Amino acid sequence: MIRFLFLVCTLFISLSYAQEKREYSVYFETAEYTLTPDEESSFNDFVDKLDFKKITHISIYGYTDDVGSTGYNKKLSVDRATYIQEYLIEKGIDKKNFNTVKGKGEILLKSAGEIETDIERGFNRKVLIEVSLKRTEEEINKRSITYKFEQDLKVGDVITLENLLFKEGYAKIKPHSYTHLRALAKALKERKDIFFEIRGHVCCTRFGRDAIDRKTKKRNLSTARAKYVYDFLAKNKISKHRMRYKGMRRKFPLGKGEQFDRRVEIVIVNFAQKRNVREKKK
Repeated sequence: MIRFLFLVCTLFISLSYAQEKREYSVYFETAEYTLTPDEESSFNDFVDKLDFKKITHISIYGYTDDVGSTGYNKKLSVDRATYIQEYLIEKGIDKKNFNTVKGKGEILLKSAGEIETDIERGFNRKVLIEVSLKRTEEEINKRSITYKFEQDLKVGDVITLENLLFKEGYAKIKPHSYTHLRALAKALKERKDIFFEIRGHVCCTRFGRDAIDRKTKKRNLSTARAKYVYDFLAKNKISKHRMRYKGMRRKFPLGKGEQFDRRVEIVIVNFAQKRNVREKKK
């Protein structure tokens, strides 16, 4: 069963939380600036979940791989960005919401191997869409700094840490998420009976693959994100015997936008009372 942490707002929330930013990337075939049916279908799922009335502004950035001349790639990146803008306008988004529509040209390769190079080029042929949405007062208050676990948790329940957001390509969380991570540690100290698994997730890869950690250059980003939370909790005096961590790669996208797929979840695996009962039977 999937659950969310019950949140209680206890401190003043800064105006920076009055907006929510959602990110999404669409990918293109070589030398193309229109979407394949599969990409269009996935993109439509993202767009259909947006509340157009809450959009404050949209930024669109087009990119290409490094094949072809610099001039050609620059134009192609512009064509891709413009195509996505026109696509969203046809969907019903007001043209005045677009404050940035740019072609950024080519992205240089970082990989050396032939297979990795081909995969990386595929991810470089993209358009990044950043959508800023205004929040209602109720939604702003959900940016809480106090967590409380529900009393009726069961083994197997999945708790999504919605306010724990990661930097793209890194295992480090965004600055404003530290408040929530500290609050999580406090809540876990109060519920010492909970034994749990920390699961890390990534966005933007294909075929359920893991992503590359830009700091270490290893393809284990989902595991690194889970371990980051594990290490933080351990430093904040949560017993290592109560927790373990695991990388889930990109097996379970939420469909709400890239920043929400760069996430960590907690899965309840046991309770202290049940463990004691089993030990007595032995």
